[in-house]
Amino acid sequence: MKACPPGDYAAASKGKVEALNKYLDKFVAEVRLKHPQSAAEVQHELDLWLSVFYQHKIHSALHGRTPEQAFRENRKELRFVTPDTLNFAFTTTEERLVDKTGCISFHSRLWDVGPDLIGLKVTTQYSPDNPTTLIVSHPNIEPRVIHELRPSSFCSRKKKILSDTTVTTSRVLDAAAKKYKQQKTRLGATNFRGFMEDNGHV
Repeated sequence: MKACPPGDYAAASKGKVEALNKYLDKFVAEVRLKHPQSAAEVQHELDLWLSVFYQHKIHSALHGRTPEQAFRENRKELRFVTPDTLNFAFTTTEERLVDKTGCISFHSRLWDVGPDLIGLKVTTQYSPDNPTTLIVSHPNIEPRVIHELRPSSFCSRKKKILSDTTVTTSRVLDAAAKKYKQQKTRLGATNFRGFMEDNGHV
């Protein structure tokens, strides 16, 4: 049997994590006895537990200091995650195929991606609490924000005009009557009524 290499499956390389998990297991057992009624109450009890039993407890790996003392003695500048980086970490990704019109389907709606990605499979990124803003990415382009495809105001205005227009005649029948009149003229048909009027006979 081969020895397990150090890494994700080696408990010895995660000693600090394993130790913290033991503290958290004890906390779970204790907090159940208090029957908390909200997540805020559990968070409050957890903060107290970590402060008393972890942050202010002497650790041998810290040369007789507590985590709180080690943190305060560290002179390195703190680095904070930007909101954009944090939002990106919690985004959900899905793949979509861009159709021949340059659009993708998302939540049963069409979204305009662009003609340069027609026929390609793109990755969509969105936050579950804000699915109205989509970001698409592909190896050939920079990530871009796309928007839902909506009918233009011109289309809706045209539709209204058509619905308000009242049809009063038939273009087909009007054309037939005109063509019939032209045919009669070519055949030399005589309009006797007009002839009688021209000669003073009514």
